[in-house]
Amino acid sequence: MKENHKFILTKYLSIISTKAKILDYGCGKGALVEEGIRQGLDIYGVEAFSYGGGVKIKEYLQERGILGNKIKELEGDFIPFPDHHFDFIVSNQVFEHVKDLDKCLSEINRVLKDNGQLLCLFASKDVIREGHCGILFAHRIPRSTFRFYWLVFFRSLGFGRLKKRRSVREWAAFFNEWLVDSVSYRSMNEINKTFNQHFVSRIHIEDDYVTYRLEKKNNRWLAYLSKAHSIRFFTRAFCRKWGGLVFISYKNKKL
Repeated sequence: MKENHKFILTKYLSIISTKAKILDYGCGKGALVEEGIRQGLDIYGVEAFSYGGGVKIKEYLQERGILGNKIKELEGDFIPFPDHHFDFIVSNQVFEHVKDLDKCLSEINRVLKDNGQLLCLFASKDVIREGHCGILFAHRIPRSTFRFYWLVFFRSLGFGRLKKRRSVREWAAFFNEWLVDSVSYRSMNEINKTFNQHFVSRIHIEDDYVTYRLEKKNNRWLAYLSKAHSIRFFTRAFCRKWGGLVFISYKNKKL
């Protein structure tokens, strides 16, 4: 299970009531859902299956007997659950792939109970390194010949992710298009405006995430330093620039 899923389970889902209904929005292969079930949580997932590899993931979930039961397919923007159904919704690295964030959050708001919370991890446009291809500023440069050669240059130096089975130029051509078709990075102003339309308040917890990751790597003195009140602002800023946003939104709770 990925570290983000472990963070969600360890830091948050483990401390809420076992009676709470939980939804993993954009659950992928359902790793978080299956682990949550093993821990006795009442957890479900939804997934679009509309991206590359989606068909195979759907088949994988069918083989495991949880598709249509614990994990359901999104019907466009519609979440196939009743109004006010969930106490807690989590979303890991999904919102940068959502084309219409307003509709997405409207649906999440609909299925959340009045005292519900949304925990999400995702990258904004402000990140320095595009996380899918692994190249600095690739998402900030429009699709162009310049971006193609920008990708070629860094890939030639050995940088980049998901490099197997493609030559340097094939890889660069793929991501030059993929970054247009598959991701929608938004500025903090856009994110704030959209979330404020659907949630009353939110708290940023990037410092919790950084501390957790450092503790997992046994960097205890750095972990202790990262959560010190005097530098918490810098810890959060670092995470937002190099990893992404981590925050909890409250449907009706004013902080």
